[in-house]
Amino acid sequence: FLSRLPSGVGLFETIKIEGNKPRFLNSHINRLMKSAEKFGIFCDRDQLEYMTLREISMVCKNKRTSYKLKINLYPDSKISVEVSEITKLKDFPKIFWASDLVGKKLGVVDSQDPLYGHKTTNRKIYDLVWEKAEYLGGFDGIFINENGFVTEGGRTNIFIKTGTYWLTPHVKSGLLPGIMRSVLINEKLQNVQETFLQPKDIFDADEIYLCNSLRGLIKVNPVYLKEISRLPRANSY
Repeated sequence: FLSRLPSGVGLFETIKIEGNKPRFLNSHINRLMKSAEKFGIFCDRDQLEYMTLREISMVCKNKRTSYKLKINLYPDSKISVEVSEITKLKDFPKIFWASDLVGKKLGVVDSQDPLYGHKTTNRKIYDLVWEKAEYLGGFDGIFINENGFVTEGGRTNIFIKTGTYWLTPHVKSGLLPGIMRSVLINEKLQNVQETFLQPKDIFDADEIYLCNSLRGLIKVNPVYLKEISRLPRANSY
């Protein structure tokens, strides 16, 4: 029954600026405000929106350039907004298992952690995974929970396509329900179902995709996903 964030931990959102306009701005701010209320951090929504739009107007001068806007909400209620250009992504980027990048101890997560539903700055292991994947020429690493179920990437949610069905890990597996993930589920652009996925399901999928609000839906190359024999066997729910 977590009512306060750990000391020094804040909240943040990353938003794509396309054509000098923020995508899914209300969804990002709504998520931030709900988390702030949950953890007792005061946040003035009007000030937040003003700072966000002002930063976009000051920095985003080229409509043909895609930008990343990051909002930081600190534990003392201070807000910062920063903008940077989004780098181009290679087609069909490599992905790895997080456990192959940082070891089983760090690559297996606790599905009962109450912070998973919130985008907090307490994400060192997640940042380490995608940074290491990037160093190896890839894009992200995929985590498994203590029950052997697939959860999410260090900076993405994962989807698989099997026949006409699109599957994504259930939120109870222990993951951040990303904005782009919610768009894909709620707008029913694909026949998406939330379920408890095992590594075998990823291997057997026709296609594998990652997504976040900055990159959208990304088809990835699974060739670097090795068999996971040392991870926990999935328990049934």
